[in-house]
Amino acid sequence: IPIAMAYLFETGLFFAVTLLMGVISTDALSAHNAVLNVCAVTFMIPYALSQAATVRVGYAVGAGQPEAARRAGYVAIWLGIGWMVLAATTMLLVPNLLTSIYLDQADTANAEVMQLAASLFVIAAIFQIVDGTQVTTQGALRGLKDTTMPMVICGLGYWVFGLGSGVAMGFWMGFGAKGLWWGLAIGLAVSATLLFLRWRRLSGRLVA
Repeated sequence: IPIAMAYLFETGLFFAVTLLMGVISTDALSAHNAVLNVCAVTFMIPYALSQAATVRVGYAVGAGQPEAARRAGYVAIWLGIGWMVLAATTMLLVPNLLTSIYLDQADTANAEVMQLAASLFVIAAIFQIVDGTQVTTQGALRGLKDTTMPMVICGLGYWVFGLGSGVAMGFWMGFGAKGLWWGLAIGLAVSATLLFLRWRRLSGRLVA
C-alpha cells in the first residue's frame, strides 16, 4: 500500500498539473503534453534501474552482505543520475527537434506552442536529474523494506511543495505554464533530497 500510494502521489501530481494547464490555455496544454511525453520516455531508464535496485539491495541484505547492498543502491542511483544528465543535455540542445515529434514546425499556427515548449524544456532539463534521483533512491529504499516514510516524503514533496508552489507561481504570481513546471521541479527536488538523505542514513547503518 505505501508503494502504491507513492506512485499515486507522483502520477497524480502530473495529472493535476495537466488539468491546470488546460485552465491556462490550449497552447499551454499542448506544450506541456509534448514536453511531458518526452520526459516520460527518458524517465523509463531510471524507473527500470529503481526496480533493479529493489531486487539487488533486497537480495544482498537477505544474503547478509551489507556492503553489497549499499553498493547496489548507489550504483542504481548514480546510473540514473548519469542517464538523466544526458537526457537533460539533449533537451537543452535540441528542444525544437524534440517538440517536432508532436508538432509540425513548418505550421505557423504552432509557433507559440513551439516557443513555450522550448522554455519548458529548460525547466524539464533541470528537474531530470532530481527526478532520476528520487525514483532510483525509492527503489533502493524498498530493498531495505523502507516504504512508509518514503510515501510520506513523496506526499509532502509532490503535493505540498510541488503543487503548492506551482499553483502559487503559475496563477498568483502570473508565471503561467512555466510557473507550474517550476512547481514540478521544486516538488521533485524536495523529494529527491529527503529520499537521498534517508537512503544515506539507513544504508550507512548497514555497514556501521
